[in-house]
Amino acid sequence: MSTTRIERLAALGLLLLLVLHARVARPHPRLVLTVASGSEHGLATFDGTRLLRLWPESQFDSALFMASDGRVIFRVIRAGRDFPQRKSGWMLWNPRSERVKPLMSGPFADERSSFLRGRYYGEATPFWRDNSFFLYEHQKFDLIVRRAFVGNVPRRFLQLVGLYAFVTRADRCTSYVIWGRTGTESREFVDLIPGKPMSLWWVCGKTKPRRLTEGSSIQKLQFVEGSRALIYLEPKRRGRQKFWTLWRLDPKRGKKRAITDIPAPRQSRSTPTLLAWPDLPWVVYPAHETAFNQPVRYRRHNLATGRIVDFVTADASTTLMRGSPAGFVVLYNHRERRVSVYSAVTGRRVLGGQLPVRPNRMLYLPGTGSSPKTNPSSTMNQTSKATVAACSTPRCATADRPISSVRSGDAAHDGVYPHSRERILAHDHPNGRLLMGKGSRLFRFRRGIDRSWQLVADLGGWKIRQIGRLAIDPQQHGLALVGR
Repeated sequence: MSTTRIERLAALGLLLLLVLHARVARPHPRLVLTVASGSEHGLATFDGTRLLRLWPESQFDSALFMASDGRVIFRVIRAGRDFPQRKSGWMLWNPRSERVKPLMSGPFADERSSFLRGRYYGEATPFWRDNSFFLYEHQKFDLIVRRAFVGNVPRRFLQLVGLYAFVTRADRCTSYVIWGRTGTESREFVDLIPGKPMSLWWVCGKTKPRRLTEGSSIQKLQFVEGSRALIYLEPKRRGRQKFWTLWRLDPKRGKKRAITDIPAPRQSRSTPTLLAWPDLPWVVYPAHETAFNQPVRYRRHNLATGRIVDFVTADASTTLMRGSPAGFVVLYNHRERRVSVYSAVTGRRVLGGQLPVRPNRMLYLPGTGSSPKTNPSSTMNQTSKATVAACSTPRCATADRPISSVRSGDAAHDGVYPHSRERILAHDHPNGRLLMGKGSRLFRFRRGIDRSWQLVADLGGWKIRQIGRLAIDPQQHGLALVGR
């Protein structure tokens, strides 16, 4: 048997093993939801056809949250014999490993507090790299931010007079909003006190806080574009029409620009729907003025390219919410009990079906399990792209080209490893990871999280001396590579 034939058979066998391992080890895409049966609440998953109750002997609260790293947070009111933790309180569930652990200890662990209830529905609980997370305690006028390590007692982290909003990212960079607190509020816009503008601040690590900008009312502060930029809404009036201006702000340079004007809801002081994700440049918002009992047409807007496309139309009985930090939108029709999940990147539906029960809250778990905080990338479909980079540091400028045109001669020199040879890079979407092959070793890099390339696997045991081309299937079930 020729050497070339043996190499082909070895590559095919490795590909089959990777695909089989992915299908066994990774859960299928599914919804996790809380459902009510009388006065009791349960936890369940739905894959589009079948509803599966989780720990049916236990009783849960209706609260359900997604952490920024893809883990699920819920509250156990009464732990049954089937629950892995024989205690009640807030729990952290890893859908990939199916492990459950107490989120925190102390007097807050079992309280019906507002700690995990965000300022708007679907807010993710942020985690730092040291596995610490943040809780929000809403007072009459101010917000108190507490920080805790998993399983420990929350400690006070930030308490300022007039603290209104708080967002943070994994590298300890934080942005927050201060408001006037007292005075006569506007009858047209929520939390707008004439003559007392809100101020937006920025601080990284132990540096001194820096004022970024001011606005009459700063609402729905969020990270976007790999957490490199901030967006927020500010009210605006044009004649008789009311708008909310969507601003994009670069905290590093302190520069901001207006993206678009979103019509304000009719006969309401509230803000329009704005869905965004820290890793992605896409945002979702209404395309027109919204009114009670009227259908709403939503748009997808790419902040990086300026591309605007029509997304979905929701009737009066349909609720739209952010499904997960990985870039998915959940639509639920209350009248028909029908649920649909769409990708904010592609606009395509990834899951749908009719629920046999009425849910309280829903979260979408992609098939890849937990999703790390990474940068956006182009969609990996039939016209998938691999990223080939030429750079001197991990923060390199990238250029996309079709994956079919990537050959082993395409170099990607980053200077991280001295005396480096040619390597191939490919995007892992929707998680946005850069995968690199160097010799027999496979590396991963997540901009904004990793400071250098991280070793994932060494395929030398499979007698692969040089990794060639890389490709990832659209459903994220496997990685294909060519080695010799």
